[in-house]
Amino acid sequence: MATRRSPQKPLLSPQKDILVADEEGGEEEESLIEETIDDVKKLEKKAYRMNNRSCSIIVIVTLMALIYMSMTCFLQQDDNNEILLQTGGLRTTGSKSSEDQQCTIWLAASSLKGHPGMGVFTTRDIRKASLVIPKGDGIAIPLYGVHRNTKEPNEKERSQMMEVWHDYIWSINKPDHISYEEFDGLSSYFPGYASLTNHHCTLQSLKQRYLPPFYDDSLVNRFQDPGAGAFSYDAGRGNYFTRDVEAGDELFLNYGYCEHGKAPEWGEHAFMPDDFLQAANVIFQLVWKSLRLEGDKMVYEPPKDLPISDDANDLVVQLLPKDAKELQEMRSVGGSMDDLIWYLARYKGLKHHETEWIQRNGICLENFAPGKSTIHQAGNGGIAQLHITKGDIVVPVPLLQVMDKEALAIYESTDKGEKEWKEIGKQLLLNYCWGHSESRLLLCPQTNAVLLNHCSERTKECGSEGPNAEIRWASDWHTSTKSWLEMSLDQMAKETTGGLAFDIVALRDIKPSEEIFIDYGTEWERAWKDHVDSWKPAQSEAHVKDSWISAKEANDNREETLKKFTTNNLREVSSNHTYLFTGCHYWVDKQDEHEFYNQKNKNWTNFSDEDIIKT
Repeated sequence: MATRRSPQKPLLSPQKDILVADEEGGEEEESLIEETIDDVKKLEKKAYRMNNRSCSIIVIVTLMALIYMSMTCFLQQDDNNEILLQTGGLRTTGSKSSEDQQCTIWLAASSLKGHPGMGVFTTRDIRKASLVIPKGDGIAIPLYGVHRNTKEPNEKERSQMMEVWHDYIWSINKPDHISYEEFDGLSSYFPGYASLTNHHCTLQSLKQRYLPPFYDDSLVNRFQDPGAGAFSYDAGRGNYFTRDVEAGDELFLNYGYCEHGKAPEWGEHAFMPDDFLQAANVIFQLVWKSLRLEGDKMVYEPPKDLPISDDANDLVVQLLPKDAKELQEMRSVGGSMDDLIWYLARYKGLKHHETEWIQRNGICLENFAPGKSTIHQAGNGGIAQLHITKGDIVVPVPLLQVMDKEALAIYESTDKGEKEWKEIGKQLLLNYCWGHSESRLLLCPQTNAVLLNHCSERTKECGSEGPNAEIRWASDWHTSTKSWLEMSLDQMAKETTGGLAFDIVALRDIKPSEEIFIDYGTEWERAWKDHVDSWKPAQSEAHVKDSWISAKEANDNREETLKKFTTNNLREVSSNHTYLFTGCHYWVDKQDEHEFYNQKNKNWTNFSDEDIIKT
C-alpha cells in the first residue's frame, strides 16, 4: 500500500473563502476598542445589542481573499486570562540551552481500565492554568457538510466515513468560529491533542481555547501565490490545564458524554460520574460498617447484598474495595463524598503508570511545534523543539481511514428539490491525508504530522541534503497495524475505528529550530507542478489587488482598519467595502434581560441616541 500524500492543491469550496471567528473567542482582543471608545461608539454598542445581539466587530473577506479580524467592543474579565501568560511543555535540566530540553508529553498505552487504546501523559508536575505547548495545538481543518442529511451523490461514502470519524470532529454542525456564510454544517477536525487525548468527566485536566492569531492568512497572497487555499489558515486550540497534574498522570478532556445511554458505544464501557457516585454511596452506607476490629487486626467482610440500583452496571462493582487494606486506604483519603469519588476515579478507575514506564514505552509528542515554514507557499511547518537523534521516532502517526475519497467531494444542489447536484470542490482535509492515485483509500493523521512539508533529493526545496525524516509503518508501539495490513479493503470497511499507524523517523540528527521534512513522492511533485503551471489568481478589480492586505495585517493595524468601518452613526454599522464586511457577536449577560430590549417596538432605529444611552 503506497503512502504518498495528496498534493497541496488550492481547493475552491462553498465556503467562498470566507473566514469564521472563534466561538469562545475575542477575550484576547477585548481591550482593542476600550482605549479609543467614545460616546458614539458606546451608542453603537447599544445598537448592536438591539439589532444584531452582538458586540464584536469581525472583518471578513467575501470572494476575493481569506481575511479575518475580531475586535470586541467592551471589556469582560475571564478567569482563564492568566493562561496566556504561562506555558507548559518542555522542561530543562538546569541550562536554558535547547540541547538540554527534555520531552515531558508522551503518547503511551492509556491508563483507563478496559481501554485498549493510547493516551497522552505527562512526566513532570504541571501547575493549573499552564499551556501544554505555548503556540497552540497546530491547525484546525474545516469540514463542510459532513453531517448533513441531504441526498447528495456521495451520501453513502460520507456516512461510511463518519462511522469512523464521528468522535474526532469537534463542534458538529456548529463552527469553532462564527460563520457568516450560507453553507451549513461547518465543523472542525483537530489533529493533535484534541484528537489523541481521552475522555474523562471526573478527571478532566485539560480545556481548550484559541490563542491569537485565531486565523492567519498572511503567509500567502491570494493574488500572487498558487499555494493560497492549499492549507488551513485556522489555528488549532490551545490546551491548558484546569487543575494541577502530577508526573505520570494521563491527561483528559471532557467530550461532553457524562451519562450512560447518552454516550457513543464506547461510553457504555467507560466509568461515568454516576458510577463513582453510586459506588461512593454504597461504601458510605454499608461497607464502612463491614470493617471491624478483631483483637489488634482490622477485618473486612464484603457484604453479600450491596445496595446497588438495578440499573447499575458492573463498573460500579469494580469500584468497591476488595479487601480491608483497600478499604482503609479509602477511609484515609478524607471524610467527604467528593474526596472518596476522587479516590475512586483516580485509583480504582485507572492503572497508574510510573514516569520511567512512560518514558520507556511511550513516544514523545513534543519533538516539534508549529512554525512558519522555510518553504514559500507551504504555510506553516513542523519546527524541531528538541534534539532528535537519527533513527528516533519524530512523531507517532495514528491514522483514521476514509475508505472512499469520494466522501470528501462537496456538492451543491442545482434545483430546489435537491434532485440535481454538481460537484463544486473538495474538502481541504484531502490535502492532509495520504493516498494513491490507483486507490480510493485515504489515511489521515491524528497528530501534528500534518504540519510536515515536502522536500526531496530530486527537487531539494530544503537544501542539498534533502529530507531529514521519512514515513514508515508503525513499529511495535501500535499493536493493530500489523494485523490491519493483512486485511482486505472490504474487511477494513467494516471497522468503525482507526487501526493503522505510521512512524515518522529521523534520517539524520535534527537540531532544535530545524524544520522537519518528508518526501511526498514523485506523484505529488507532478501534481504540484501541474497545479502551478495552470494556476490563475482570483479575478478582481486592479485596485483591489493592489490594496489587498491579509487579515493578519488588518489585525495588526487595528486602529486604521477600524476607522474605515466606523460610521459614527447607529443606523449604519459599517461603510461599504469592496471585499470586507462587518458582523457582531458578544457574550450574553444580565443586561440582555432589560425590558428595553424586549419592547414590542422592535424598530429601535426610531429611538433617539439619548434614549438608548439612558438604558
